[in-house]
Amino acid sequence: MGEYLHALNYKTAKYSVVLYELRKLFLDSNAVSRDLCEIDDNNRLMTIFSQEEIIIANTISYQDEYRHQIEIPGTIPTSVGFWGFVPDFFDFAKHELKTHREGEAKERLNIPLLINKLIVQVKIEVEDLQTSSNWMNIAAAADKLMAVLKINEMAKKGEYPPILRQPIHNILPINED
Repeated sequence: MGEYLHALNYKTAKYSVVLYELRKLFLDSNAVSRDLCEIDDNNRLMTIFSQEEIIIANTISYQDEYRHQIEIPGTIPTSVGFWGFVPDFFDFAKHELKTHREGEAKERLNIPLLINKLIVQVKIEVEDLQTSSNWMNIAAAADKLMAVLKINEMAKKGEYPPILRQPIHNILPINED
């Protein structure tokens, strides 16, 4: 991400995002909300939309407004909020907040919604910096155990640089055989 942004040299209206395949997000079995994306053949973000109540079981699906289970491909690009912006993004953000303040109190900015709006208006371009990596979402205390187990498993396989390969013994030791 840093190299990409540095190469832009503060070029305006060019941003980046790291998208993960939905199936590579380590999630518990509870329903979650995720920002699902569509990218074009040049790895440019075309749309981003929030989907609530995604259920990971034998398949990945969500329930539509008619209470039908709709299956989602595990390969769909999914945002976890890893955005790369240059300074001009904050002008767009300030304008969006100002627009909303005139009619209602706005406490936070919905970045995916703003990004989608700016893409539709052809004001910005967002490149997907593709990754084959997995993502662990730790949103609740209950997620900690799952994350520790997965990190220890990955460390044991050597999937981290040497400095990060030490198991997390003080939380949950792994068998070193």
